[in-house]
Amino acid sequence: HAEISGIKQTSKEEKELEYLENIAVVPLGIPLLAGPGTITTTIILMDSANTVSDKITVLISILLVSMISGIMLYLSEPIAKALKTSGINAIVRLMGLILAAISIEIIFSGTYGMIKTAVV
Repeated sequence: HAEISGIKQTSKEEKELEYLENIAVVPLGIPLLAGPGTITTTIILMDSANTVSDKITVLISILLVSMISGIMLYLSEPIAKALKTSGINAIVRLMGLILAAISIEIIFSGTYGMIKTAVV
């Protein structure tokens, strides 16, 4: 359970454990930037690419999105300072609204497909 041992420790060991308790190893950015949806979409696009130019277009798109994401991450602090808390909250609400709309569309499509299959 990653708890500190009940055995007597030296003060140096206690300080080291305090430091190590605050370290979190969570690859937070990786799943958000290249999660299952991104990987699945890339596989589907590369599979449906019939010509070399289609595959190059997919690869260029991946590089372009990676560069844009990298630039946005690099400039995140100045962007956050410019937007302030109210601007960030507005963007978060807007993204939540977009996510809700996409979710409803996916649920509707799945339900429609299920009903259509059951009726036929």
